[in-house]
Amino acid sequence: MARRMERTLVMALLATAILAAPGRGQSLGLAGDSPRAGELAGRIDGRVTGETGEPLGGVLVEVRETGARVASDAAGRFMVDALRPGRYTLDVSLLGRAHRTHHVDLSPGGTARVEVTLALAPVVLDAL
Repeated sequence: MARRMERTLVMALLATAILAAPGRGQSLGLAGDSPRAGELAGRIDGRVTGETGEPLGGVLVEVRETGARVASDAAGRFMVDALRPGRYTLDVSLLGRAHRTHHVDLSPGGTARVEVTLALAPVVLDAL
């Protein structure tokens, strides 16, 4: 039991370290549904902060409708581009923070700006 918990904690820390790499919204290689020929692509620009306004890096942002996933950079910024116009649902999560869902309406060729605040959420571990 303790071994499994230790392995889970190590994997969570490793994932957080990988996602916190510097850069502007690290793509995790899962492309979204690209616009058709002649259709104006839009994008979502966002920033993730904590309750006191501090930027949060390494936050996973997933676009539910396309499966596209990016991670916020050290300044809390992220970007998802090449999106068709429409309504999107963002799932925003970081270990030790409360999960948030955010809805975004994207116009043809437009840029939707998103500000997300993640509150602290305790991580409960079983006793050793």
